[in-house]
Amino acid sequence: MTTVTDVHGGVSAARGFPLAAVRGLALALVSLPGAVVCFVTAVVSVALIPVGVGIVTTPYVLRGVRAFADLRRVLAAEWGGVRIPRGYRPLPEGANPWARTFGMLGDPATWRDLLWLLVDMTAGFVTAVLTAALLVYPLEGFVVAAGLWRVLPDPWWYGFVPVSGQATALAAGALALALLLAGHFAAVRLLRAHFLLARA
Repeated sequence: MTTVTDVHGGVSAARGFPLAAVRGLALALVSLPGAVVCFVTAVVSVALIPVGVGIVTTPYVLRGVRAFADLRRVLAAEWGGVRIPRGYRPLPEGANPWARTFGMLGDPATWRDLLWLLVDMTAGFVTAVLTAALLVYPLEGFVVAAGLWRVLPDPWWYGFVPVSGQATALAAGALALALLLAGHFAAVRLLRAHFLLARA
């Protein structure tokens, strides 16, 4: 299927906002738990090297980290038009566990992956969530303005607007419209920024 693209290589703002929001939500649901699990298991496995257990587990754990990173490389290319090179050093065929472990630990790309996991579970998560929030959060403002404010605690805060009556509910609706317009112009770029951060 052909899509309209803008000068930044992403889906056009007119057609891409809802798609970018859905993708941002999917990334948020994957990035935080995936990055945390990969980072923690890698750190624990490396910490267990002195007692011998990590010699066996570390190559498998780091392969899992690389698989997670490879998935995100695919998504960066397909969803954001951002190419992230895969610069891992090859390991000798038939290498024993010791050689595999220290071969992977001696690869600068391994440490870049671990640093990326830290960024992905923090700033990467925030950029992904914001992409989705620019579509989802305005919906709350619209339903509050439509009358939901009557059954909510008084006052109900929507953003910086304390909703306690129809006038303030309409102000919440105006804020929601402003956020929706901001999302229309910013969501695709924000999603691309998520992938540019990963590449950096």
